[in-house]
Amino acid sequence: MIVIFVAWAGQPLTVVLIRHAEKAAQPPGDPPLTADGTARALALVDVLGDAGVDAIFVSQLVRTGFTAEPLATARGLTPVAVTIDENDPQPYVTDLLDQLLSGHWGDTVLVVSHSNTVPMIADQLGAPATGAIGNSFDRLFIITVPRWWGTPTIVRARYGAAN
Repeated sequence: MIVIFVAWAGQPLTVVLIRHAEKAAQPPGDPPLTADGTARALALVDVLGDAGVDAIFVSQLVRTGFTAEPLATARGLTPVAVTIDENDPQPYVTDLLDQLLSGHWGDTVLVVSHSNTVPMIADQLGAPATGAIGNSFDRLFIITVPRWWGTPTIVRARYGAAN
């Protein structure tokens, strides 16, 4: 039993980090996804459906929830919403990282975030160089954070239709 515990205790955290899918122009404060965004959200199921995602984190904004919804349904998961203030996103990033690092070692976690926070999250997980997200919606980053020693790694990929 001790060996099993030690092996589990050293498991890394794997974070799949994406920006929400394409959003509509209206309403301006909290728009839903466009048809292209909905197609991208469905493509996420093709990419991550068999990846063993254990938890999903989103902001409270509908575009992140709608992006995560098809995968959450396919995996039988309820996304955890972390509140973001778009004018001051650092507290959101801090809260999100606290939740990830306090209870998800050994898990694969999808984080659906925003263009300005994806680089912040990656950087604070120790895997910088995501680059500016800009108007890209197809970027996907897989960040593996070792629990005790080693250097975090990042894999950069794309999913869904190119944009």
